[in-house]
Amino acid sequence: QSTYTEAIALASSMSDRILYADLVNNLGAIVNMRGNPERALELYQESLEIYTMQNEIRKSAYTRNNIAITLLERGDLDTAYVHFAAALAIAEKIKDASLALIANINLADLYLKRGETSEATRHCRAAELHLYNGGIRSGHLVETKMILGRIALAESNLTAAHDLFNYALEIAREIGAQFQEAEVLVERGMLMQRQEKPFEALADLNTFWSPHSSIVTSTRRVR
Repeated sequence: QSTYTEAIALASSMSDRILYADLVNNLGAIVNMRGNPERALELYQESLEIYTMQNEIRKSAYTRNNIAITLLERGDLDTAYVHFAAALAIAEKIKDASLALIANINLADLYLKRGETSEATRHCRAAELHLYNGGIRSGHLVETKMILGRIALAESNLTAAHDLFNYALEIAREIGAQFQEAEVLVERGMLMQRQEKPFEALADLNTFWSPHSSIVTSTRRVR
């Protein structure tokens, strides 16, 4: 954080507005991870204003995604939606498939939190289509399958939820995404409890707490 602060001061003295905005944006990610979302939002907003003035459309879209993630985690679903939707619209306009994928997954998560399962499913399917067409087996696919499992659970389709969580777990283990593996184990453990399978639930939750599942990373949150 101190190094970024020094770099920001240097970029400001050089009058390099884009570099300054890039550094401010990255500093926002750092302070967010350190538990200061309010300051992160201020930094993201500052960089967004510069990108907008400089007509940096792609960077402004990724920054909107950062803002929306932070707002979503704070429970401000309505404002988060505005930024996610804007990021997706820009991604589709400039044909940035990577950003469109991230925005679709995030919108699916948001709609599920709203209880709008049909819209959540629609965005998951859009993400799936991109991943399948590209033959991509990544953390994004784990995230997509996990959200689809949550949707199935919300719709009381327990069999489908179980299959989706199993598939997500298989991919997470295949690619070595241990944090996501832990997330899926929690989801599946909760499902097992709902199915009145206490021993299976306990096994999943015990595995979740094991030392090898303590890596802190999240592909969906990549800026």
